[in-house]
Amino acid sequence: MEHPLTEKSTLYSFHGYTTRTGRSFPYYRTPYSRQSAVGDSGFLTVPSDFKGYQPTFEVEINDHINAIGVKMDISEKWNADASVTYGSNDVFYAVNNSVNLDYLKDNKTSPTAFQPGGYRLTNVVGNYDVSGILSEKISVATGVEYKVEKYGAFEGDAISYYKGGSDSFPGIKPEEAGTWTRSNIAAYGQVDYDITSDLLFGAAGRYENFTDAGDNFSWKINGRYKLGEKGAIRGSYSTGFRAPSLHQQHITLSQYTIIQGSEPLLQGTLANNNPAVQGLGVKKLFNETSENISAGLTYKFNRNFSASVDFYQIKVYDRVLFSSQVRYKNGTPATATSAAVITNPVEQILSDNRVTVLQFFINAGDTKTSGADIVLNYKNIAIGDNGKFNTSFAANFNRTDVVAITTPKVLADAGYNIFDRQERGLITKSRPRSKMILGLNYVNDKWDVSLNNSRFGEVTVVSPSAGTVDGVETARGIDQVLSATIATDIAVSFKLTDKISLNGNINNIFDVYPDITLESTKSSQAGSRFKYSSEVQQIGQLGTTFSIGLNYQF
Repeated sequence: MEHPLTEKSTLYSFHGYTTRTGRSFPYYRTPYSRQSAVGDSGFLTVPSDFKGYQPTFEVEINDHINAIGVKMDISEKWNADASVTYGSNDVFYAVNNSVNLDYLKDNKTSPTAFQPGGYRLTNVVGNYDVSGILSEKISVATGVEYKVEKYGAFEGDAISYYKGGSDSFPGIKPEEAGTWTRSNIAAYGQVDYDITSDLLFGAAGRYENFTDAGDNFSWKINGRYKLGEKGAIRGSYSTGFRAPSLHQQHITLSQYTIIQGSEPLLQGTLANNNPAVQGLGVKKLFNETSENISAGLTYKFNRNFSASVDFYQIKVYDRVLFSSQVRYKNGTPATATSAAVITNPVEQILSDNRVTVLQFFINAGDTKTSGADIVLNYKNIAIGDNGKFNTSFAANFNRTDVVAITTPKVLADAGYNIFDRQERGLITKSRPRSKMILGLNYVNDKWDVSLNNSRFGEVTVVSPSAGTVDGVETARGIDQVLSATIATDIAVSFKLTDKISLNGNINNIFDVYPDITLESTKSSQAGSRFKYSSEVQQIGQLGTTFSIGLNYQF
């Protein structure tokens, strides 16, 4: 909404709320695995029926955004904008048709529904921006920003995290719950200078200071040269940074392996400040930085045909990555009947902290992404009395390389790779290196019909590491290249009246699916129960989908 306050100022505001629910189905719990854990208790299923059970994993997700601000004309050449924005996202979980096997074993009963907790992130951002014209050739802008972020992990009900926790998703434990807050202040300035009627030069700088991640100064220079009235050449160079998110710094997703007669053994994703993680020599997370170069050409050949091509390169330094699993290599953890067998210092750290397997976020390496975007548009081809036909072609070609990986000395000396070939493959080979879209559109007074063909390039399912030979990682299985795929979508809109229109979409109308992941990759989960990789994808696994809608314009 907008409402004038004075002749030179306007109050504006916008708000949004979205709520979503979802339900997924984890692995089926077989009757023999259930009975081996708790015996023939007759709980949830009758032993003589020899039936297992399948838990559910359910979520409720809520998003809020609320903003209010004032736009002001300071003078004929200067204006300002002051605003405050609040945003939040939360997700809370539910598990049904499940049990806590350890609680059942100890108490002869168990709930079948659990509330394992959830997470929430909120932001409050204040901005004040001023822009204006110094002369016919020079325009400037400047501003300040203050932001407060708050991240919370909320404890689940007590039985959901009792010992091994509820089947499907163990609850968030008291030591994993908490709230964390940080703030940052930033200021920026930019100037654009029309050196001639054809040549533009721009420069900008931004300083930012986080209470938990230090400060940074980033800058950018850019230029544009007109090719007459029809085209332009453009280019830019900039630096950038990203502070590690509160999630990456503090999230813990863990579960306990229960061995009779011994203390629970921890495994999962541990926060950066966990003693077991710190013992491995992992530093506190710090800022990523980047260098970015882009150059492009755009040209309008006539009133109907235009084209553009852009090239880019992005180098990210000290990128925050999710580590490979750190586990016992040749030794074994302690059990109820035997002591731990320790074969290297890393296993000793795991044993001291009663951890069997762990992963964590770490500033692990440098990456480089290079690519090109191509866009062609041809429009306004007359068809019939009032119809027009438009066509477009868009393509992206890209490549990401891992330039360097830094493994903490404690891990490196013990022969561990902080980022193994499978994790590396998820960055370099799990997303298509090319995507092309051919779009066709017909529109008249009543109809708007679009047909899009999207071609996704090859991706690769990378086999897990089996070890190293002469310092080079070897594969446990055989890498599989998934062939390029084409998905065809159609969208139709029909005007019922001037204010009401009916629309429908059919995505992937030819019911195309990804290649089935081969067992020889040794990467498929749950003993090859799943046909498709959950991590390496080009298109979805649902085949054809459709939606219909009704629009009313006030």
